[in-house]
Amino acid sequence: MVNSGRGRPRGPSDTRERIVLAARRQFLDHGYDRATVRSIAREAGVDHAMVNYWFGSKEGLLRAALEVSVAPGEDIERVLARRPRDLATALLGTALDLWDRPEVAETFQRMVRSALADADAERVVREYIGSRLAGRLEEAIGGRDARARSAAAAAIMAGVFTTRCVLGIEPIASMDRDEVVRAMAPPLRAVLEHPGTGVRG
Repeated sequence: MVNSGRGRPRGPSDTRERIVLAARRQFLDHGYDRATVRSIAREAGVDHAMVNYWFGSKEGLLRAALEVSVAPGEDIERVLARRPRDLATALLGTALDLWDRPEVAETFQRMVRSALADADAERVVREYIGSRLAGRLEEAIGGRDARARSAAAAAIMAGVFTTRCVLGIEPIASMDRDEVVRAMAPPLRAVLEHPGTGVRG
């Protein structure tokens, strides 16, 4: 049954989680362009105004769905928090441990393909990668050229993921996890550790 109450929800609730899970299912099943806020709200059992309260728009829902579906999230945060000596190897290894899970790769393939068919969704995916990964790396590495170096690092990691998990380009697609780390850690290490190696705007 749909909750017809509008405005700010009262008391503890799993409303947000139910909306995100419904959005994720609809984006995967129908594509971003065909999924609607009303249909997502209906599946979650809430009024569509509740969706706008929590997320603001369908674009906000896509950001939340990306977060629960494919982001390294807390694992990456833990790597950055402990500041390992070889940050590049730790980041790549942690990300690959998640990205190589079949359900994660399949989810992202479908969501990216859906996003490419819609300009707004494509922008959300692009901004998400920029703010979630590059922004956090910028905070972590600091120092001279931190913004440029973090952007270059995010581009390397996003390229590894896209090549391996989305497009299946060889030989990266069939290399084992450790081989990918050995191949890609040196360029990632260069931009993370050496000022002046990032892409300048």
